[in-house]
Amino acid sequence: MDHAKIKNFVSRFTDESVIPTLAEFIKIPALAPAFDANWKKNRNLDKALQLIGDWIKKQRIPGVVIQKLSAPGKTPLLYVDIPGSIKKTVMSYGHVDKMPGGSNWSTGLGPWKPVIRGDKLFGRGGVDDGYAALSVITAIKALAAQNIPYPRNVILLESNEEPGGHDFEYYLKKLQRKIGKVDLILCIDSGGNDYENLWSTSSLRGSIIATLGIEFLKGGVHSGEAGGAVPSVFRIACELLSRIEDVHTGKVSLPQTKTAIPKSEIANAKLLAKVLGKKIYTTYPFLKGSEPTTKNLSDLILNLNWRPVLTVIGIEGLPKIADAGNVLNPCLKLQLNVRLSPHAKSEQAFKALKKTFEAKPPYGAKITFKKVGTIDGWSADSIPPRVLQLLSDAAKIYFAKKFIAKGIGASIGTVTELLKIYPKANMLITGVSSPACNAHTADEFVSISAIKKFTGALCYILANY
Repeated sequence: MDHAKIKNFVSRFTDESVIPTLAEFIKIPALAPAFDANWKKNRNLDKALQLIGDWIKKQRIPGVVIQKLSAPGKTPLLYVDIPGSIKKTVMSYGHVDKMPGGSNWSTGLGPWKPVIRGDKLFGRGGVDDGYAALSVITAIKALAAQNIPYPRNVILLESNEEPGGHDFEYYLKKLQRKIGKVDLILCIDSGGNDYENLWSTSSLRGSIIATLGIEFLKGGVHSGEAGGAVPSVFRIACELLSRIEDVHTGKVSLPQTKTAIPKSEIANAKLLAKVLGKKIYTTYPFLKGSEPTTKNLSDLILNLNWRPVLTVIGIEGLPKIADAGNVLNPCLKLQLNVRLSPHAKSEQAFKALKKTFEAKPPYGAKITFKKVGTIDGWSADSIPPRVLQLLSDAAKIYFAKKFIAKGIGASIGTVTELLKIYPKANMLITGVSSPACNAHTADEFVSISAIKKFTGALCYILANY
């Protein structure tokens, strides 16, 4: 295997074909159904899958099968099956649905406007997760150009991952017989703390997205006339949130959201803290003077990866400041995201949250807690020595650094769904995301050089697994 030729092929093909295609993908506002009630009508999810399917077809890979699957009430899925000469099957997973575009993008940038500045391609969905299938196909073409054997490759691209939708499980069961035995699963929807190392994910937190609703008045009232007799719905919201979160520390107290942290993970956190140092938190865009929740680095890692946390991600019922009068507002809605310990059960946690919020309503307010989506967490068994050596070699050759496995605080619901059906397959959760790339928020970007290094590593993995 001529690594120099692999690197040259991947670099050239990425520049000439992958990045232009990824730019076209960014232009499509393919929002997950939870964020777009008109997804069936505008067909943006179909358009995103069609774009990638058509691109794969143009590569003329011998024997490739490309199918876009759909079912009533389900989001579509792209199934790609590429025969190989090595008698093993590698399944690669990715998704095309995106988070909302959001606001506060820098001048000249926008969610559906692909812009290249230096090594960065800006736009929603580039790093999460448009490059996944493109990298796998590039790796296969690079190996074929050197007549290097590779295994059968199955690529599954879903379109309802972000809110924790469960359409993927439906298709997975439908395709189970056709796919057959799977030896390695590549979940290309993750990353690490930098672009200098090859990273894999050893644990994922669970997630609950839900809406906390507070209804109190039939209409707004003058805050001067009623204030003191009528409580603010915002204060009611704060009181409800304090039932599960310590306002001073951010610690979530509800037992169903957390489990004991394994001693091995506490030890790993101490080792990782020595490797990463302050990079654990300096990659986040803190203002001057702002600080993380703790500067104990190993404790911070456990906060990020193993402990539950509450985030208010949206609010309705309060006017913009320019429109704000002296009024006590009648109602309020908060969109909450509760991250769970990897071993916590998301449905049990949701039921406990609902019971906690809706019990004994403050001042008799009407309180509702409605689920948007739930995702169970996951933690990996130890990596088999042969696979660990393979990944270490790939990192050394294509990243010139190390292979590092660590937990992350995000959630990928499809991981547990995949392992239910393929429990004997090795699972590698990896990718080119990092805290610096702004996934889900303004100025999201993907590093072009990181895609190239990652794709080179995929070549080595596919050829030697």
